[in-house]
Amino acid sequence: MKSKPLDNQKGNSRITRLLYVLSGILFVSQILFLGLIIMRGIGTSWTGRGNHWGYDIRQLYGLALGSVLVAVLWLWRERRVAFVWIGTFAAAILLAITIFCFDHFNVLVEYNLWLGRGMP
Repeated sequence: MKSKPLDNQKGNSRITRLLYVLSGILFVSQILFLGLIIMRGIGTSWTGRGNHWGYDIRQLYGLALGSVLVAVLWLWRERRVAFVWIGTFAAAILLAITIFCFDHFNVLVEYNLWLGRGMP
């Protein structure tokens, strides 16, 4: 007598639980990075200390892309929309837009990149 594999049982599979936990971790990390970037960008703009720091925020595109992939994998696997999926996807899009705007408009750029752009 064969039992069904665990992956065929919706809601109880290990992959589903892994995606749920991974989505939650990515959501929280994106919100934390987004808050850090925005607060740092606003802080440096208001205090007049300059718009550069030692970290290239464009590297966070990897976090946003990974989060989008996990969100799409979640939707493909579960075929239903959940708060974790929506939150992870929305935070990834918001993080990517913020990174693009801050980099494009020189709000917060890495110091060597800032020097290369002519120190506006």
